[in-house]
Amino acid sequence: MREGRGLALVVVSTSVLLLAGCGGGATKTVTVQPGTSSQSTPATTTPAAASTAIHIYAPYSAEGKLTVPVTKTGAGSCFTGSIISQRSDAWRCSDGNELLDPCFSAVLNAHSVVCPLEGPWSGQALELKLAKGLPSTGNSARPPLTDPAWAIELSGGERCLFLAGTSSIVADLRENYECPGSLGLYGNETRSTELWTIFGRKGSTGQLTPEPIAAIWF
Repeated sequence: MREGRGLALVVVSTSVLLLAGCGGGATKTVTVQPGTSSQSTPATTTPAAASTAIHIYAPYSAEGKLTVPVTKTGAGSCFTGSIISQRSDAWRCSDGNELLDPCFSAVLNAHSVVCPLEGPWSGQALELKLAKGLPSTGNSARPPLTDPAWAIELSGGERCLFLAGTSSIVADLRENYECPGSLGLYGNETRSTELWTIFGRKGSTGQLTPEPIAAIWF
């Protein structure tokens, strides 16, 4: 397994991810020239995101109850703070020989953690029962929306996850995210417009070009 302003903030507290700041579908009328038809044909255009939907993955309520469906259970331990997510409640764990990162805890003395499977958009999560307590030290507490995000969905539909460990460098930008196919995302997102972007590159010889971000998870 390879590792490596004025925007709406969406806290994901259920299995349904809420998108904010997306433009609705637009309707246009195509007028047929005289002599061909006396009617106008309505058509719909593809909805396009007007701004990036920002999510904070929250698998627990304020009372510590699960808010996401658990589709799998396991038993293991967590041994350090997450490398994929920089949150203080995110951990790097294992279930036998399977590495799980990120996993999230409700409190620092939790006896279990929740690990989203195949990204935050799958609606699937593993609850890992811990054989021992969480590590005494993990990631330092940081403000919300601190880089890097751990998951990105592009406007084109590509879903990309943060890479931990060794990664390629292009034009002084690290390949931070791996997407399906040959697309990689480099550096961190640009937030100067409501629709955030990040540099993408297809293949080993492609140019870095801005890719619009439909949704992002911290």
